[in-house]
Amino acid sequence: MKLDIKNIGNPKNPPILFLHGFMGKGSDWSKLATELSQNYYCHLIDLPGHGKSTAEVENLKDLTRLILDSLSPKKKLTIIGYSMGGRIALYMILTFPELFNKAIIESASPGIKNIKERETRYQSDLNLLSDIKSFRSFLNSWYENPLFGDLTGLKETLIEEKLENDPEKLKSALKFLSVGNQPNLWEMIKKLSVPTLYISGDRDKKYSQIGEELTELSPMITKKVIKNAAHITHLQNPKEFNTQVALFLSK
Repeated sequence: MKLDIKNIGNPKNPPILFLHGFMGKGSDWSKLATELSQNYYCHLIDLPGHGKSTAEVENLKDLTRLILDSLSPKKKLTIIGYSMGGRIALYMILTFPELFNKAIIESASPGIKNIKERETRYQSDLNLLSDIKSFRSFLNSWYENPLFGDLTGLKETLIEEKLENDPEKLKSALKFLSVGNQPNLWEMIKKLSVPTLYISGDRDKKYSQIGEELTELSPMITKKVIKNAAHITHLQNPKEFNTQVALFLSK
């Protein structure tokens, strides 16, 4: 029972931890990690229920400890997380701020504020993958969500990549990875001590608004809205996304 971790770069360089989104895998970050590997040591993790990881945990606290124990970092980490991975990254930097140098959060939320809404979302996520007759059909519908915007030239590739997942493992992982099972971190944001860049797409109004609210809560957070992109900014405008990441890391 372990986390699958791919490392790119020189172990002597400053470490960066990459966390993927729901149904993703560590290698989703390979292109960016390869670009950064000249100056950084990049850790690409398959989160539980995803990719080649066989680890199982019950909550974000256990997941955080598993990740940190698996890496045993000798230096402060920079962490980059997309969507679900961004939520996990926020939890980690708020729980163990002394272990992190910087954070880059892409299209992610600190959680659901309303308890009833959180409970409703949790039940919805538990049923998300129930009774699906075709995983491909499910994925096709998933990427029709307006949140993702225009996926021309990307959708079929995304579907093929996600088909590598086991729906039953994803279903099990949602028990602890669902935003409905995540603590509400909004109040904790006020005490954030890790310099953080929040990235969203200009066509993703929901998460751009969240980014605006986060910058109002903490002076440690700066936001960047990527043009011509929706939820998956690192794929929909990778050049601009990678540029903003490099600029932030160089500060």
